[in-house]
Order: sequence, then C-alpha cells, then structure tokens
Amino acid sequence: MTPVTSGEGLAAESRPDPHRGPDGAAVAHVPGGLARVVEALIVAISLGVLVAVLRSEGSGEDGHGSAFVAVALVCTVAVAAVTLLNARAMLGQRTWLAQGPRLALQAVLAYLPAVVLGLEWLSWAAGLAAVLLGLLPRKVGVALAGALLVVQVTAYGLSDHRILDPAYAGFSFVASTLLLYGVIRSVAVTVELARARAELARVEVLQERLRMSRDLHDLLGRSVAAISLKTELALRYRRRGADDRVQAELEQVLALSHQAGADLRALVSGYRALSLATELGQGCTILRDAGVRCEEELSQHPLPTAVDQAAAWVARESLTNVLKHSDATYCRVRGDVQDDVLTLEVVNDGARPPAEGAGAGTGLVGVLERVETLGGSASATRSQDGTFTLRVTVPLTGRAAGSAGTSGAWRPRRVGGSEERRSTA
Repeated sequence: MTPVTSGEGLAAESRPDPHRGPDGAAVAHVPGGLARVVEALIVAISLGVLVAVLRSEGSGEDGHGSAFVAVALVCTVAVAAVTLLNARAMLGQRTWLAQGPRLALQAVLAYLPAVVLGLEWLSWAAGLAAVLLGLLPRKVGVALAGALLVVQVTAYGLSDHRILDPAYAGFSFVASTLLLYGVIRSVAVTVELARARAELARVEVLQERLRMSRDLHDLLGRSVAAISLKTELALRYRRRGADDRVQAELEQVLALSHQAGADLRALVSGYRALSLATELGQGCTILRDAGVRCEEELSQHPLPTAVDQAAAWVARESLTNVLKHSDATYCRVRGDVQDDVLTLEVVNDGARPPAEGAGAGTGLVGVLERVETLGGSASATRSQDGTFTLRVTVPLTGRAAGSAGTSGAWRPRRVGGSEERRSTA
C-alpha cells in the first residue's frame, strides 16, 4: 500500500487557476457594466479638467491658440489612458511592482504638463493619488497621497491666486481622490464577490465529482470482485462436471449483478445507507467463498448513523482489498467501542508488496476522507512477513458527518521492521 494524499489536494494541484496568468498574477475579468462605470468616471474627470484648463488659460487678454488646445487634448488623452490602465490593474489586484513603469508615467503626466497648461492641470494629481492608494501597500499609499496633497496646496499657495484657493485646492484634491478610489474599490469588491461565488460553485462541482468517484470505487469494487470470483468458481465446477454447483454460483452472480445495479441507482440518487454489521457479514461471506478463513468480532454497542455508515464504507473497502490485493489465507476483523470511540481493525496475511512507483490508491483516499470527516484517524502497517493491519478510530461524538475534515496524508514510517502509513487529521 502506497502513501496517499488527499484527493481534493491532488485535483486542485492539477487544475490551472482560471483567474491566474502564466506568471501567477491575477487576471482581471471585469463585467462590462462595471468596467464602464470606471471608464465613465475617468472620462468625466478628463472633460472636467480639460474645460477648467481651457477656461483658465482663455481668461487672459490674448486667449489661447490652437497649439495650446492641441497640447491640452493630447495630454488629456494620454493621462486618461494611463489612469484607466492603472485603475484596471487595481481591479485585477496586480502589485505595484508589475505596474511600476505605468505609475511613473502617470506621475509625469500628472505634473509635467502643468508647466504649459497651468495649475488647473494639477487636478490630475488626485487620480494619481487614488491609484497609489489602490496599488501600493496601505501605509506607503497613504504617505504618498499625503505628500501629493502637500504639493497641491503648496503650488496654489505660491501662485497669485486668491488666499482661499489653496484650501479649495486641498479640499478638491481630497474629495476627488476619495471619490475615484471609492468607486474603483467598490467595483473591485463586486468583482471579487462574483469571482468568489464562481469559485465556490466550481469547488462544489469538484467535491461532487470526487464524492461520485470515491463512492463508485467503494461501492462497485467489491461487487465486481465478487462477480469475478463467482464466475471463476462456476468455470471450475463446470470443468469438474458439477452442474448443480455451477447453477448455484451463476445464481449468485445474477444476484450480485442485480445488487450492484440497485446500489448504483441509489448512489446516483444521492442516498446509499450502509451498515457495518451488514458489510462485515457480506464481506466475510465472499472471503470464505474465496477460501479465506474470515473471523469477525463486532461490539453490540449502538453506533450513530454517521459513524455506522463511515465504518461500513471502511469495512467494505478493506475487505475488498484483501480479496483483490493479497494472497490471504486468513482475515480477522474486530470492531470495539471503548470510551465512546469506535476502533475498527482489519488484519490479514499474504499482503503483496506495493508495486514500485505505484501511485495513491483511490480506496485509501476514500477511507481517509470518510474517517477524517468525523474527526477520526487511520493507520496502515505492513510487516515483513506480509501481515497487513488497517486500524481506524472514530469518536462517536465527533464532528458531524459532512463537516469539513482536515486534509491529511498517509505518511510512511518504519516501525520495528514494518512499514507504517498513518493519516494525520
């Protein structure tokens, strides 16, 4: 038996994250309506700043020429485009390191054109501050935004404007920064919520697939093995001319196939009730038919339904493994309850050594998941003489069935010349 890792972990590792690029960075998938909200806000800011620049420059005696208008238009388009790109980076939760060149370009476009276009152009500093707050670590972003505020107020204070203009410029800077940052963050949170809902739906589908895979393996594995065994027995009796025994074995094959079909329909419908006592009885009967001496000892202590069903699945899988993966001559099953803890132990001889490079067994993954769901533990040991022992403990008052168990692993250890694999919950 080989080390086993959690089935969900293996599945999760094998699937690429649809929200990550090849470099591992988050990829923004923003619904069109939400993206247009941000775009509309940046366009409105662009038009407002452009009109303010043109009105301020045009209030002089000479007015402004076409060259000035052209420069204002080009600079407006450029800074608006860079601001929009950085806003989209905020929505995609990219780091400032990835956006460093664009941040530097936005800073240049927010301040340098003011030499030609006047102080009104500095209104774009609010857009820069909003982006810094969104992309940089909080303390760094707040510090830089505060520095930009000081620059804004100082620039108006050193100009020939009215005495209240610096205060108005500072208030306008703070209000514009918070407005743009708030809108972008609101859209980002909405996108994250939608992404989280989609991820939860994907996880639910994945868990259901894993449940179906695990249950199909555990449910039909023994039935298929038993049908194969009965068919081989029927062939042997036919060669010996024991037609009455052939008839009996074929009738049992037919009954097993009907039972397998009923089990499959119950599984598809989402309900499959098992009992530990029933599974032990049926499993030992099949082993005895295969020539394996099977001893069962089960406590009469009543078990909670969830524990009884989990233990039944464990018994079904372990006895099936005795039939399929060993050359056993005897098997002993013991179930006991002490201090409100069920201990189920399956011991058999003739265990075959694990194949070189064999992967994780689906059956043991199922045993691990079922036991851990109830707060229990499991260990498996194989001694040098081929004796294999599977030991499972489940508290009768543990976590309710269906609660999330801790992912564990079957970790091999050497114990007195034997190999042990233990699940850790």
